[in-house]
Amino acid sequence: MIQRALDSGCKRFIVCGGSLEDSTKALEICEKLDPKCEKLYLTIGVHPTRCNEFLPESEVSATPEEHVAKLRKLIEANPERVVGIGEFGLDYDRTQFCEIETQQKFFKLQLEELVKPLKLPMYLHLRGEKCGLDFFRIMTEVLGDMEAASQVVEDSSSSSEKYEGVVHSFTGTQAELEEILKFGLYVGINGCSLKTEENCTVAAEIPLDRLMLETDCPYCEIKNTHFSSKFVKTKFAASKKYEAGKLHKGRNEP
Repeated sequence: MIQRALDSGCKRFIVCGGSLEDSTKALEICEKLDPKCEKLYLTIGVHPTRCNEFLPESEVSATPEEHVAKLRKLIEANPERVVGIGEFGLDYDRTQFCEIETQQKFFKLQLEELVKPLKLPMYLHLRGEKCGLDFFRIMTEVLGDMEAASQVVEDSSSSSEKYEGVVHSFTGTQAELEEILKFGLYVGINGCSLKTEENCTVAAEIPLDRLMLETDCPYCEIKNTHFSSKFVKTKFAASKKYEAGKLHKGRNEP
Protein backbone atom coordinates (compact mmCIF):
# COMPACT_ATOMS: atom_id res chain seq x y z
CA MET A 1 0.00 0.00 0.00
CA ILE A 2 2.80 2.40 0.92
CA GLN A 3 4.63 1.62 -2.32
CA ARG A 4 1.49 2.26 -4.39
CA ALA A 5 1.11 5.63 -2.66
CA LEU A 6 4.76 6.50 -3.28
CA ASP A 7 4.35 5.54 -6.94
CA SER A 8 1.36 7.90 -7.12
CA GLY A 9 3.37 10.85 -5.82
CA CYS A 10 2.80 10.79 -2.05
CA LYS A 11 5.93 11.80 -0.14
CA ARG A 12 5.09 11.37 3.55
CA PHE A 13 2.42 9.71 5.66
CA ILE A 14 0.98 10.24 9.13
CA VAL A 15 -0.03 7.16 11.11
CA CYS A 16 -2.74 8.21 13.55
CA GLY A 17 -2.89 7.21 17.21
CA GLY A 18 -6.30 6.73 18.83
CA SER A 19 -5.24 5.38 22.22
CA LEU A 20 -2.05 4.75 24.17
CA GLU A 21 -1.87 1.23 22.70
CA ASP A 22 -2.62 2.48 19.17
CA SER A 23 0.01 5.19 19.46
CA THR A 24 2.62 2.70 20.65
CA LYS A 25 1.82 0.35 17.76
CA ALA A 26 1.90 3.25 15.30
CA LEU A 27 5.40 4.08 16.50
CA GLU A 28 6.47 0.45 16.03
CA ILE A 29 5.09 0.42 12.47
CA CYS A 30 6.92 3.65 11.59
CA GLU A 31 10.22 2.44 13.03
CA LYS A 32 9.97 -0.93 11.29
CA LEU A 33 9.02 0.33 7.83
CA ASP A 34 10.92 3.62 7.89
CA PRO A 35 13.90 3.33 10.27
CA LYS A 36 15.55 6.50 8.92
CA CYS A 37 12.41 8.60 9.65
CA GLU A 38 12.08 9.85 6.07
CA LYS A 39 8.42 9.22 5.25
CA LEU A 40 6.38 7.73 8.13
CA TYR A 41 5.35 9.95 11.04
CA LEU A 42 2.66 9.74 13.69
CA THR A 43 0.30 11.52 16.02
CA ILE A 44 -0.22 10.48 19.64
CA GLY A 45 -3.47 10.95 21.55
CA VAL A 46 -6.74 9.40 22.70
CA HIS A 47 -9.84 9.43 20.47
CA PRO A 48 -13.02 10.70 22.19
CA THR A 49 -14.77 7.32 21.90
CA ARG A 50 -11.85 5.70 23.74
CA CYS A 51 -11.45 8.15 26.61
CA ASN A 52 -12.64 5.50 29.07
CA GLU A 53 -9.03 4.33 29.06
CA PHE A 54 -8.19 7.33 31.27
CA LEU A 55 -10.43 5.92 34.03
CA PRO A 56 -8.79 3.80 36.76
CA GLU A 57 -11.27 0.97 36.20
CA SER A 58 -9.90 0.52 32.69
CA GLU A 59 -6.71 -0.85 34.30
CA VAL A 60 -4.58 0.91 31.64
CA SER A 61 -3.28 3.38 34.25
CA ALA A 62 -3.89 3.94 37.93
CA THR A 63 -5.03 7.55 37.44
CA PRO A 64 -5.85 9.92 34.56
CA GLU A 65 -2.74 11.92 35.46
CA GLU A 66 -0.55 8.84 35.15
CA HIS A 67 -2.15 8.00 31.82
CA VAL A 68 -1.59 11.41 30.25
CA ALA A 69 1.98 11.30 31.60
CA LYS A 70 2.54 8.06 29.66
CA LEU A 71 1.30 9.75 26.48
CA ARG A 72 3.57 12.74 27.06
CA LYS A 73 6.57 10.50 27.73
CA LEU A 74 5.98 8.69 24.42
CA ILE A 75 5.78 12.02 22.57
CA GLU A 76 8.87 13.51 24.19
CA ALA A 77 10.91 10.35 23.55
CA ASN A 78 10.26 10.60 19.79
CA PRO A 79 10.58 14.27 18.76
CA GLU A 80 11.53 13.59 15.13
CA ARG A 81 8.72 11.10 14.58
CA VAL A 82 5.73 12.66 16.39
CA VAL A 83 4.21 15.52 14.39
CA GLY A 84 0.96 16.13 16.26
CA ILE A 85 -1.32 15.51 19.24
CA GLY A 86 -4.36 13.38 18.55
CA GLU A 87 -6.62 12.14 17.35
CA PHE A 88 -8.67 13.74 20.10
CA GLY A 89 -11.78 15.87 20.54
CA LEU A 90 -15.50 15.16 20.93
CA ASP A 91 -17.87 12.67 19.27
CA TYR A 92 -21.58 12.89 20.19
CA ASP A 93 -22.64 10.42 17.49
CA ARG A 94 -21.08 7.43 19.26
CA THR A 95 -21.70 8.01 22.94
CA GLN A 96 -22.36 4.27 23.38
CA PHE A 97 -18.58 3.89 23.51
CA CYS A 98 -17.87 6.78 25.89
CA GLU A 99 -20.29 9.16 27.58
CA ILE A 100 -20.19 12.88 26.86
CA GLU A 101 -18.95 13.98 30.29
CA THR A 102 -15.98 11.62 30.10
CA GLN A 103 -15.15 12.79 26.57
CA GLN A 104 -15.20 16.44 27.65
CA LYS A 105 -13.06 15.84 30.74
CA PHE A 106 -10.28 14.09 28.88
CA PHE A 107 -10.42 16.30 25.80
CA LYS A 108 -9.66 19.13 28.21
CA LEU A 109 -6.94 17.14 29.98
CA GLN A 110 -5.11 16.42 26.71
CA LEU A 111 -5.28 20.09 25.75
CA GLU A 112 -3.89 21.10 29.17
CA GLU A 113 -1.19 18.46 29.58
CA LEU A 114 -0.11 17.77 25.99
CA VAL A 115 -0.97 20.66 23.65
CA LYS A 116 -0.18 23.60 25.94
CA PRO A 117 3.26 22.46 27.09
CA LEU A 118 4.41 20.73 23.91
CA LYS A 119 3.01 23.18 21.32
CA LEU A 120 2.54 20.47 18.68
CA PRO A 121 -0.23 20.76 16.06
CA MET A 122 -3.61 19.29 17.01
CA TYR A 123 -5.31 16.49 15.10
CA LEU A 124 -8.90 17.18 16.16
CA HIS A 125 -12.14 15.20 16.00
CA LEU A 126 -15.49 17.04 15.95
CA ARG A 127 -18.56 14.93 15.24
CA GLY A 128 -22.22 15.11 16.18
CA GLU A 129 -25.16 17.48 16.54
CA LYS A 130 -24.65 20.17 19.22
CA CYS A 131 -21.07 18.99 19.67
CA GLY A 132 -19.57 22.21 18.33
CA LEU A 133 -20.69 24.41 21.24
CA ASP A 134 -18.90 22.26 23.80
CA PHE A 135 -15.89 21.75 21.52
CA PHE A 136 -15.18 25.47 21.05
CA ARG A 137 -15.99 26.30 24.68
CA ILE A 138 -13.38 23.82 25.93
CA MET A 139 -10.82 24.95 23.36
CA THR A 140 -11.26 28.57 24.49
CA GLU A 141 -11.18 27.69 28.20
CA VAL A 142 -7.83 25.94 27.85
CA LEU A 143 -6.06 27.70 24.98
CA GLY A 144 -7.56 31.16 25.33
CA ASP A 145 -8.67 33.39 22.46
CA MET A 146 -7.30 31.37 19.56
CA GLU A 147 -8.96 33.70 17.07
CA ALA A 148 -6.90 36.64 18.30
CA ALA A 149 -3.74 34.56 18.60
CA SER A 150 -4.12 33.27 15.06
CA GLN A 151 -4.12 36.82 13.74
CA VAL A 152 -1.01 37.96 15.61
CA VAL A 153 2.01 38.51 13.42
CA GLU A 154 4.69 36.31 14.92
CA ASP A 155 7.73 38.28 16.03
CA SER A 156 10.18 38.24 18.91
CA SER A 157 8.16 40.78 20.90
CA SER A 158 4.84 38.94 20.66
CA SER A 159 3.69 37.22 23.85
CA SER A 160 0.62 35.58 22.30
CA GLU A 161 0.62 31.80 22.07
CA LYS A 162 -0.36 30.42 18.69
CA TYR A 163 -1.80 26.92 18.50
CA GLU A 164 -2.32 25.18 15.17
CA GLY A 165 -4.24 22.14 14.06
CA VAL A 166 -6.78 20.55 11.77
CA VAL A 167 -10.36 19.43 12.39
CA HIS A 168 -10.24 16.24 10.39
CA SER A 169 -12.97 14.33 8.50
CA PHE A 170 -15.18 17.40 8.73
CA THR A 171 -18.91 16.73 8.27
CA GLY A 172 -20.28 19.74 10.14
CA THR A 173 -22.48 22.70 9.39
CA GLN A 174 -21.66 26.07 7.84
CA ALA A 175 -21.80 27.61 11.33
CA GLU A 176 -19.25 25.09 12.63
CA LEU A 177 -17.01 25.73 9.64
CA GLU A 178 -17.05 29.44 10.38
CA GLU A 179 -16.07 28.79 14.01
CA ILE A 180 -13.20 26.52 12.95
CA LEU A 181 -11.89 29.20 10.61
CA LYS A 182 -12.19 31.87 13.34
CA PHE A 183 -9.96 29.69 15.50
CA GLY A 184 -7.33 29.71 12.76
CA LEU A 185 -7.59 25.95 12.27
CA TYR A 186 -7.40 23.92 9.09
CA VAL A 187 -10.27 21.76 7.82
CA GLY A 188 -9.63 18.21 6.67
CA ILE A 189 -12.01 16.49 4.27
CA ASN A 190 -12.31 12.96 2.87
CA GLY A 191 -15.06 10.81 1.37
CA CYS A 192 -17.11 10.93 4.58
CA SER A 193 -17.08 14.73 4.33
CA LEU A 194 -18.81 14.54 0.95
CA LYS A 195 -21.73 12.14 1.44
CA THR A 196 -24.65 14.54 1.01
CA GLU A 197 -25.44 17.60 -1.05
CA GLU A 198 -25.33 19.69 2.14
CA ASN A 199 -21.87 18.27 2.94
CA CYS A 200 -20.62 19.32 -0.47
CA THR A 201 -22.17 22.78 -0.22
CA VAL A 202 -20.37 23.41 3.08
CA ALA A 203 -17.09 21.90 1.83
CA ALA A 204 -17.17 24.27 -1.15
CA GLU A 205 -16.96 27.18 1.31
CA ILE A 206 -13.64 26.08 2.83
CA PRO A 207 -10.94 28.60 1.81
CA LEU A 208 -8.22 26.88 -0.19
CA ASP A 209 -5.53 28.08 2.21
CA ARG A 210 -7.37 26.34 5.08
CA LEU A 211 -8.19 23.11 3.22
CA MET A 212 -6.45 19.78 3.79
CA LEU A 213 -7.19 16.48 2.04
CA GLU A 214 -6.94 13.15 3.84
CA THR A 215 -7.68 9.52 3.14
CA ASP A 216 -8.35 8.49 6.76
CA CYS A 217 -7.23 5.11 5.37
CA PRO A 218 -8.73 2.51 5.37
CA TYR A 219 -12.07 4.29 5.85
CA CYS A 220 -13.91 7.20 4.29
CA GLU A 221 -13.76 6.49 0.58
CA ILE A 222 -16.16 8.21 -1.83
CA LYS A 223 -18.79 5.55 -2.49
CA ASN A 224 -21.13 5.38 -5.46
CA THR A 225 -24.02 6.32 -3.15
CA HIS A 226 -22.37 9.60 -2.13
CA PHE A 227 -23.58 12.85 -3.66
CA SER A 228 -19.96 13.65 -4.49
CA SER A 229 -19.38 10.51 -6.58
CA LYS A 230 -20.53 12.23 -9.76
CA PHE A 231 -17.63 14.69 -9.42
CA VAL A 232 -14.92 12.02 -9.28
CA LYS A 233 -12.82 12.18 -12.44
CA THR A 234 -9.96 9.81 -11.61
CA LYS A 235 -10.45 6.16 -10.74
CA PHE A 236 -7.90 3.48 -9.91
CA ALA A 237 -7.96 -0.23 -10.66
CA ALA A 238 -8.91 -2.26 -7.59
CA SER A 239 -9.08 -5.91 -6.64
CA LYS A 240 -10.48 -7.87 -3.70
CA LYS A 241 -7.32 -9.98 -3.70
CA TYR A 242 -3.74 -8.75 -3.85
CA GLU A 243 -2.63 -7.79 -7.34
CA ALA A 244 0.50 -5.74 -7.95
CA GLY A 245 -0.33 -2.15 -8.87
CA LYS A 246 -4.00 -2.39 -7.86
CA LEU A 247 -5.73 -0.90 -4.84
CA HIS A 248 -7.39 -3.16 -2.30
CA LYS A 249 -11.11 -2.91 -3.13
CA GLY A 250 -13.09 -1.03 -0.48
CA ARG A 251 -10.03 0.43 1.22
CA ASN A 252 -9.44 4.16 0.92
CA GLU A 253 -5.71 4.17 0.18
CA PRO A 254 -3.47 7.26 0.05
